[in-house]
Amino acid sequence: MKAGDTEWSVMSTGNHQGLVVDQDGKNIAVVYDKKDAPLLAAAPDLLEALEAASSWCREYGVQNNDEGAMGLVTQIDAAIAEAKGE
Repeated sequence: MKAGDTEWSVMSTGNHQGLVVDQDGKNIAVVYDKKDAPLLAAAPDLLEALEAASSWCREYGVQNNDEGAMGLVTQIDAAIAEAKGE
């Protein structure tokens, strides 16, 4: 998975765990159920997509006075803040 300069990938540990590593092979996380590793590895891409979606929805919502789009911005921004630990 790649977002900007961040690239994380999944490695198998040979048991039921999964390992997420960065482009330099540095451990990012160990997951106890390897089926969860792809989601964690996709986190940088997902965050980048949410940031783009927030920007687009905000612009669309303001230009079109669309309360639904602005409500979605609120949800997206909350998810972004949570992902960033804010």
